Amino acid sequence: MKKVILSFTILITIIVFGQKLPVLKLSNLSDSKIEIKSPTELKKGEICITLITGAGMSAYDYYTHYIFTNDGDIKSFKEEVPKTYLKNPKLKRTTTKIEIDEQTKLKLWNNLNSKSTTEFTGFSQKDFFKPIKIKTIQPPCINDASGYSISFIQDNKQKIYSFYAPEYYYDGKCKNENINRKMLEKFVKLLKLWEVI
Repeated sequence: MKKVILSFTILITIIVFGQKLPVLKLSNLSDSKIEIKSPTELKKGEICITLITGAGMSAYDYYTHYIFTNDGDIKSFKEEVPKTYLKNPKLKRTTTKIEIDEQTKLKLWNNLNSKSTTEFTGFSQKDFFKPIKIKTIQPPCINDASGYSISFIQDNKQKIYSFYAPEYYYDGKCKNENINRKMLEKFVKLLKLWEVI
């Protein structure tokens, strides 16, 4: 009985959300300093969300792409991307398609249509910092931690958000009066929603 209810719920969700992808508040690709590409071509209205972990001393950054299509499907890919500053020709970019089950697809649709996700695209990278002039240069107080990024692409527009060691800074372990803690809190919640951290 539980499987029947779950299947019915998934079917309804795909019918409702599959035809009505949200319209995200994104910028023209030319305005982005860094361009993260979708592993597949996107049709009008389709969305690619890319979750990125820059893992400390690793030679690679790790990308997880979720592509939400107009027909209600979700395609998923994992990529290992050599860090741009490493000039080692032996390091290769690899892409693997990931199969995801219906229950996970339902969760991903809910994540996409959540208030946390849709509202976050109204912010920009500069919102992580307060527009104040600090009196002293504040040195980094952590190293070998992971940095996290999330990219949204829709209709040839994109926004990318990045922060190094966001939980560490949010927990107040690193004092920096320039950081907008409310924005950082929203980012940490978004990363947890998408199960990046």
